[in-house]
Amino acid sequence: MEHKQAAKLIIENIQLLEQAKILLEGELSQTFFNTVDKVIEQSVGNFDDEIIASCNFHEDETWFLSTKWKQEPFSFGDTKTWKNLYAFYELTNEGCNERSNDWWLTNFFPNDLGRVIN
Repeated sequence: MEHKQAAKLIIENIQLLEQAKILLEGELSQTFFNTVDKVIEQSVGNFDDEIIASCNFHEDETWFLSTKWKQEPFSFGDTKTWKNLYAFYELTNEGCNERSNDWWLTNFFPNDLGRVIN
């Protein structure tokens, strides 16, 4: 598609894009993130190790780690305790910048910026 054709299509449908953004940032994002959290909870629930986790991506972030991955008591909110970890997994919003996608949902699919959740 030529740039002129794309620009015409965008201008003709700009209101639909605005409505899509509102839907994406509202009810759809909450439903989608809750589903992602459930999949993660089910997956880590099948681990043999005891898991420390927080699955609330819509409100904050989702993270988890095995209790075997820590040396001392750990609090996710206290970054000083992170140095005592071998590893943890975190799903978080990196915000908008030149290296991120404008639409968060794009990160769940192949995209031009290579920011894909596998």
